[in-house]
Amino acid sequence: MNGEEETDRVPADTESEAVKTEYLMAGTVATMFEVTTYTVRTWIRQGKFPNAVKRDGYWRIPRSDVNSLMQSKYGSDKPAIGL
Repeated sequence: MNGEEETDRVPADTESEAVKTEYLMAGTVATMFEVTTYTVRTWIRQGKFPNAVKRDGYWRIPRSDVNSLMQSKYGSDKPAIGL
């Protein structure tokens, strides 16, 4: 995916936070939910990932937001293969 890593720990401006958050790229989240990246961006606009941030032109979605939506959608934290 353009040489970008699939996960990112935290945006640079929040590096000093005590708790480190793992961020996933929109393409990774799309694969987990078996939808397109367009759908993931729509979900971001709809507020389904309230803590998503755009960094270097790419959306980063906290794993905790993904897990919350996965829980509400499937009733479990259905893990994607390899993640």
